[in-house]
Amino acid sequence: MSVRKRVAVVGVGTMGSQAAWRLAARGAEVVAYDRFAPGHDRSAAGGETRIFRSAHFEDSRYVPLLKHADALWEQLQQESGRELRRLTGCLLMGPTEHQQMATVLQSIAEHDLDHEVLDAEAMAKRFPQYRLEDGDAAVLDRRAGFIRPELTVQTAARRAEQLGARIHRYTPVREITPVGSGVDIRTDDGAERFDAVVVTVGPWVNDLLPDLPWEVDIRRLISAWYVPTTDAWFGEERPAFIRTAPTHSYGLPSPDGVSVKIGLNKELHSPAGDPNALDRTVQPDELEIFTELLRRHLPDLHPDPTRLSVYMEGYTDSSRPLIGPLPGAGNENVILLAGFSGHGFKLSPAFGDIAADLALDGTSPSPSTSSPPSAAPRPEPPRPPSGKENHMAARKRVAVVGTGTVGSQAAWRLAARGAEVVAYDRFAPGHDRSAAGGETRVFRSVQTDDGRYVPLVRHAGALWKQLQAETGRELRRLTGCLFMGPADDPHMNKVMDVIAENGLDHEVLDADAMAKRFPQFRVHDGDLAVLDRHAGFVRPELTVQTAARRAEELGARIRRYTPVREVGQAAGGGVEIRTDTGTERFDAAVVTPGPWVGDLLPDLPWEVSVCRAISAWFLPNDDHRAGEERPGFLRRGAHEFYGIPSPDGLSVKLGLPQAHHRPVDDPNRLNRTVAPEELETFTEIVHRYLPGLNPDPVRLSVFMEGYTDSTRPLVGSLPGSDDIILLAGFSGQGFKISPAMGDIAADLALEGRTSQPIDFISTLGRTAA
Repeated sequence: MSVRKRVAVVGVGTMGSQAAWRLAARGAEVVAYDRFAPGHDRSAAGGETRIFRSAHFEDSRYVPLLKHADALWEQLQQESGRELRRLTGCLLMGPTEHQQMATVLQSIAEHDLDHEVLDAEAMAKRFPQYRLEDGDAAVLDRRAGFIRPELTVQTAARRAEQLGARIHRYTPVREITPVGSGVDIRTDDGAERFDAVVVTVGPWVNDLLPDLPWEVDIRRLISAWYVPTTDAWFGEERPAFIRTAPTHSYGLPSPDGVSVKIGLNKELHSPAGDPNALDRTVQPDELEIFTELLRRHLPDLHPDPTRLSVYMEGYTDSSRPLIGPLPGAGNENVILLAGFSGHGFKLSPAFGDIAADLALDGTSPSPSTSSPPSAAPRPEPPRPPSGKENHMAARKRVAVVGTGTVGSQAAWRLAARGAEVVAYDRFAPGHDRSAAGGETRVFRSVQTDDGRYVPLVRHAGALWKQLQAETGRELRRLTGCLFMGPADDPHMNKVMDVIAENGLDHEVLDADAMAKRFPQFRVHDGDLAVLDRHAGFVRPELTVQTAARRAEELGARIRRYTPVREVGQAAGGGVEIRTDTGTERFDAAVVTPGPWVGDLLPDLPWEVSVCRAISAWFLPNDDHRAGEERPGFLRRGAHEFYGIPSPDGLSVKLGLPQAHHRPVDDPNRLNRTVAPEELETFTEIVHRYLPGLNPDPVRLSVFMEGYTDSTRPLVGSLPGSDDIILLAGFSGQGFKISPAMGDIAADLALEGRTSQPIDFISTLGRTAA
């Protein structure tokens, strides 16, 4: 470049982050703008994984672009030291006569791609988790795998900044105006002039450029995560996969080896509407096609999703992207990249390079395909051990209303003791609409609120072990938990008191020990750090599904997507449960409806305040894993928060206490969009205490939790209704003790009392022996 050009990049997502990197690498003065921050999950670049492949279904002419992108993926990884891509292979499956399977083989032959054609026998041996139909073909693209989208966007943006680019976060661009030989960019803070602008605003393209002569159809797409029921999904080979027909779908085994993400093709996506008001709630009928896909082709995945996420993508009529200068006199310095039609991420470094060519040189030597604006099955689980299981004098019929955190455990404990269990849920076990989401929750022995919780935690710990032994699933991992805060803080004093009273396994760490073992935490003068050794994390969605499935194996019946409308004492004794399909009678009912407790029991004499809680995921600034120890952590004092390193070692989840939660008026209409100002506390925490994290979150999730005035749960029979057992208002303390609470619910429903020490936490009726 003979003269250094000043180039704006509008939108720092999938394409914009790459364009900023390539422009800065070539010496341009780069100023980038984003309405959120690099790595956000409001558009298309979310969900932890995206497919990279060399063989192409749609058009073999994409292959040279893929090879160009391949080289730039390697370059970005080398420059940053981050693993952005992992080559695990990709299985391409579909009917032999399908046009896309023919195109795949054509692209392989034309470009001599590394591949393997697998017949039905080879598929059954190597990949038994996939069910092929008569006439299906399978091709393994070896130069394929998955990309980490959020990490990639943040890494490219950070590399651009290291090369001199400036990124204006939370700064939406309102207008782009060509002026003479330059372009004006207007934000709420004023206007700036540039030599050229690269516009990569994703689903906001129609808002920013309303006179665009080509239509970009913004679609709302759903990703759904499912838990395998066999080990075949996580053997030595873990390829991504795409099926062409009859349901065009794709999937990726998760890097942490726990779940499989499934997505659908464009034709199965609904219109997004206003991108600023995206509906992020997935309705039950939207899952029917996923359920049928699993039944027909992926039978070893449990059909109840554990996570649902909604994103947006832009499509053109031709399914080819819009790349190049805007038409019309004076627009040659406005470079648009839009409408990638589901094919953008794997090619994004190449498209970023092309954008740099066009902005700096007016042309690109790169090829373009744009529409130019110019294991073995697990053995049967063991039967439950002898004990109090199956010792009822008469078999009782018990309803469980809600099969979430506590209800799934109650169903398991009731079924294990021989009850006839019928459970109801307005969604399905493992859903992410309430509190049991976010992949991890803290498990700890030290209870800072009340030392009397410790016996319940120990009882829960024994039941965690039992459920893991019965199912063969790792539901909990003991990694330790760090308590940090000022030494004179009452909560920290309580930590030491609870440890001393209960003889808990712990370690007190001074500043030198913390700096050596846990350099990722910034400890301040006067701080105390205590490591609870018998602590770690539990997997909430997997736990709920596992407990529910174990209950079904023991005879329980679960009625999914069946909300209970009324629970009442039946005339002559027992309980009546009314749903939209009728009324059934039971000997007892365990009611665990979570945030819907007020709807189901409007006359409850105790208030349960339903709050909206935010979890935010942040990426480390480098691949440092903090050694072999990866404890959860809680901080007390002026800034209270908790966090858990992700099981795959790639991100850290942070959460805040109740004081930062907002009230929920209607749990059926939860606002799942996080406003920028709601992130200010997280940003301050990262800067002050966790400086090794990138302060721009890569994922935001909203959940609901119920709190009582005393922050102690409601556990016991309802007044005047001895056979209706309520468990509600766990005030952020429920998951770690949920097996114990499920066992207590079984005690109360079957025997009318429990020997567990719960009088100190419950304000309800009959509970103790």
